[in-house]
Amino acid sequence: MSNQFDEFPTSSLRIDKPKIISFSLDQFGLYSISITARCRWGEDLRVMIDEFEFREVPQINNVQHFNIPPAWNGAELKGLAKTVVFILPLNKLKHSLNFIPKEGATIDRIEVKLLNDLQDIHFQLEQKAEE
Repeated sequence: MSNQFDEFPTSSLRIDKPKIISFSLDQFGLYSISITARCRWGEDLRVMIDEFEFREVPQINNVQHFNIPPAWNGAELKGLAKTVVFILPLNKLKHSLNFIPKEGATIDRIEVKLLNDLQDIHFQLEQKAEE
């Protein structure tokens, strides 16, 4: 299995407006998409995978897209990194990650990985929290 990003730099990517990063897959399967990003005070970041938007559960009166667990909140992070892992089935061919910042954000790392053995899923989470 291989996946290929159409565009992603080898170092961190600073954004201040919406950014779409496309990638291609060569087979259908259950994938993990791991995204590490950081936001400073006054900044927030959310992501859409293909056309799927994430929001609060249970639904509250006003739709929340930024102040939810799978988003990056600068008031909480204060410039530190946060990693969010999405697990979802994806078809082969082209997909997109649509990053939507509020004031700005830095994307440090994106990893898309096929989960081969569904009976024995392990994540190598060897990162330590920044202080």
